[in-house]
Amino acid sequence: MEIQLAKQILSTFNKDIYIKFVYELWKILDYESNERTQKIHFLPEIGNDIFELQHIEGHPGLPSKQGFNLIIPFFQPIELFNNNKTLNFIDDLLIAKLKKYKKRIDARLSEWQFWTHGDYFMPDLMFFTNYEGYEMSYYQDYIIPKFETIIKQIDFEYGKIGVGSIDSFFEDTHDKINTLNALKSFLFNYHGEFSLSFKNGDYNIDIFNADKYLTKGVLNGSSSPYETVFIENNKSKSEIIREFEFLLNKQPKEDKIEKFLAKYYKEVFGEKYDRIETQLWLKFPDLDISNKNRRLDIFLRNSVDRDWELFELKRAQKMTRKYRDIPSFTSEIYHSIQQIRNYEKILNQDTVKQKFAKEGIEYYYPELRLVVGNKPDISTEQWRFLKSTNENGLKIITFEDLITEMKLRYNIHDNYLENKYR
Repeated sequence: MEIQLAKQILSTFNKDIYIKFVYELWKILDYESNERTQKIHFLPEIGNDIFELQHIEGHPGLPSKQGFNLIIPFFQPIELFNNNKTLNFIDDLLIAKLKKYKKRIDARLSEWQFWTHGDYFMPDLMFFTNYEGYEMSYYQDYIIPKFETIIKQIDFEYGKIGVGSIDSFFEDTHDKINTLNALKSFLFNYHGEFSLSFKNGDYNIDIFNADKYLTKGVLNGSSSPYETVFIENNKSKSEIIREFEFLLNKQPKEDKIEKFLAKYYKEVFGEKYDRIETQLWLKFPDLDISNKNRRLDIFLRNSVDRDWELFELKRAQKMTRKYRDIPSFTSEIYHSIQQIRNYEKILNQDTVKQKFAKEGIEYYYPELRLVVGNKPDISTEQWRFLKSTNENGLKIITFEDLITEMKLRYNIHDNYLENKYR
């Protein structure tokens, strides 16, 4: 495979596919001998796109030296920095991941036994990106110093910093062979699509990319860039809707619903949400109405508003009762409303905001959503009146609402689903 063709193919990969390819490349770079061993594995507790490369020098079982390099994707759009060198180069989420990894290093060192594990060398931080066509001097004079400045600010002790790109994967003969082998193997198992055509001794690549994307730019206030956001166009929306309906019909526990929504949050809530956090703890008993720690169900980042939204889940249940022929919410619904108001009070405290900001979750005034039950058997006028008199900044959403919105969003109708699954 020609080098230029390989580079052009790699440049068509979106972020997720490119990360998978780099992981496969590093697996090929793994080698074992009597003197050195390398092992690679992901670190989901740090980030789903980050992996670690373990080096062991010496004989197996009796190492003379060990270390762990951190492999980190970096996809900030380079053209922004070419036009404005004053922009922040590294976003808060990446800094939060590096801080988590620093804690991992500190814990590892505290348990290190030199007579068993061997000497320890501090990790190299190896960033990789899909940049192409930039001279090595550009990385050395501009990009790498940006990383060094940030990492020194968080007191991160490291070996060295490197930045790999499409160009650097083909730097010498050994790198070129490994990269081409990795790409051939990856394409053999690749499920995406592109068209490669040859004409008059030349070739051309046309991409069949089902992804939509929101353009890149700069976040207001922080001057931090945000990368191109790809939104996967799932080909089986109807199956997801059907699965959601089937799940709700089984009257599942809240944790089952939460797992489903965490997996398909973009399909269920909409493509404007670009990040989800679940099982977040509010460990601020001094701020709680009952002096307890609390756990949030779902926290979603709205990429349009640049803020977060809280979704509290309650199992499908009876929502209304009648008092003197006037519909009202049941006591369980009123309790849920008070519960989410308590969360709101805690989340709006500066100490809580600062704590989550350090973890890469920066919010301002999170909107509140209570997702519960199905629409009660009352008139639309009564239902609208009941909601409007109780929401007051809190939006009440039923599971029926979510499914209806999904069908409208993806232009999927009940008769289509009935015919498909008959």
